[in-house]
Amino acid sequence: MKSISKLGYIFSGYLGIIASVCSVLSIVILAFQSLVSTVIALCALVLFLTILLIRILRLFEATLLKRYPQGYSRQSTFVKYSTGDANHIKYEVYKHIQCKTLIMDKFTYGFKWSGSKKPTIESHMQRNAQMYLSSKNGEYDGLSLNFISPLRYNECGVVHILMNIDDTDHTSLTHLSAKVEENIDLIWMKVELRYKPIDYNKNAILYKKLLVSDLPQEYKKFDEVFFDTVSKSYEYHLKTPEPGYIYKLEWIR
Repeated sequence: MKSISKLGYIFSGYLGIIASVCSVLSIVILAFQSLVSTVIALCALVLFLTILLIRILRLFEATLLKRYPQGYSRQSTFVKYSTGDANHIKYEVYKHIQCKTLIMDKFTYGFKWSGSKKPTIESHMQRNAQMYLSSKNGEYDGLSLNFISPLRYNECGVVHILMNIDDTDHTSLTHLSAKVEENIDLIWMKVELRYKPIDYNKNAILYKKLLVSDLPQEYKKFDEVFFDTVSKSYEYHLKTPEPGYIYKLEWIR
């Protein structure tokens, strides 16, 4: 209610200005009764309304960015880690998002790759996939993608990311992680280890820890995930996870 009152107060001031300008313009038009004066007055009014509209749109977008700093809300995420020999990995992500800015033509995805070789990146649904590495310890690396058709406010879209990774030196860490900063319906994690022997049956462990804390935090065990010997995979559906945590699914190579 406070936000509505604030917007009403702001717009009431603008509406008062518009009413004053219209009154002045009507007097001018009646006084001069000439085509030139009328055209000039109308052009001035159109210009004023255009400036006002731009101001309103900027205010609207600034309000949205305070609520959604990245310009979108997360609906669901599917993450798959797949390898047939423990050396070459396919890491695939699908994200269902809803645009929360006026126009969204670009998407950025943060991640932290622990291997020694830079992955190759592609997308089946976006274009111009480009990876960038952070120079600061503790910060996430990332990549950027361009939408083929930009999303408009409240439109939903699916983002696709595929990384092909050479991990023949086995320096990468064997886990999937997800930061949950706001409400999300579902995070679906799947790990395919097709090289495992038929009698392999070790469980994967799901951990979580606070995103922000005044004290150093350790991951705490949250759940266990059994290994499906038929599909040779782990699969976990994290439904409506609690925001403010990092969730990590970890397994043995």
